[in-house]
Amino acid sequence: MLSALTTARAGEDRLDPGELIGLGYTLLGTGYDPTAGQIGNVALTLLTNHPALWHRLGTHPGEVPQAVREPLRVVNLNADDTSGLPRIATEDVTVAGVRIPAGDAVFLSFASANRDEAVFDAPEQADFHRSPEPHLAFGHGIHRYLDAGLARLELAVVLEELTNRFPHTQLAVPEHELRRRAGDVNHNLLALPVHLRRTT
Repeated sequence: MLSALTTARAGEDRLDPGELIGLGYTLLGTGYDPTAGQIGNVALTLLTNHPALWHRLGTHPGEVPQAVREPLRVVNLNADDTSGLPRIATEDVTVAGVRIPAGDAVFLSFASANRDEAVFDAPEQADFHRSPEPHLAFGHGIHRYLDAGLARLELAVVLEELTNRFPHTQLAVPEHELRRRAGDVNHNLLALPVHLRRTT
C-alpha cells in the first residue's frame, strides 16, 4: 500500500513526503497496533469466559466472524474509555438535553456507546448470536478506522487458525496476573501466556 501511495498520481499532482509520512503513520497506527492488541483481547475474552465457544470455532469456522465482532463491542479498544482524541463541535447542538456550544471539545466514550441499552439487549453480556451489531469499536463516519475491514479480517484469520490448530488452548497463568500496557491509547496486554493444546 505504501508503494502504491508513493507512485499515486492525479494528473501532475502527487503526495508530498510529509503527506506520505502522515499516511504511513496512520496506516501503521490504526492497522497494526490496535489489531495486535485486539488479538490478545479477543483470545482472552473467549478463553476465560467462553472456552466452549473457543473449542467449537475450531470445527465451525463460519462462526468466527461473529465471534470476533462481539468481543470488539465488549472489550474497549482504547485504554482510557474514550477515543483518546477530542472532537470539536462545529455548531451548537443539543444531545440528550445537554447543549454543546460550537467550538467546545467533546470526548466520546465508545465503551459506553457499545453498551447502550437503547441499542443492545443485555449489553453487558457477550452474545455471539447478536445481529445486527452496530458497535463503534472502530469509530464511525469520517473518524472510522481506515483499516477497520483489514483489522476484522486479520482477527478472523488469527482466531480461525488458533481455534482450528489448538482447540483446547488454556491460559497459562491466572487472569489476575495479566498486565496491560501503560498509556492512554490502546487497551493492550503486555503478554498473553497460554498453553497451546491440540487435545485435552
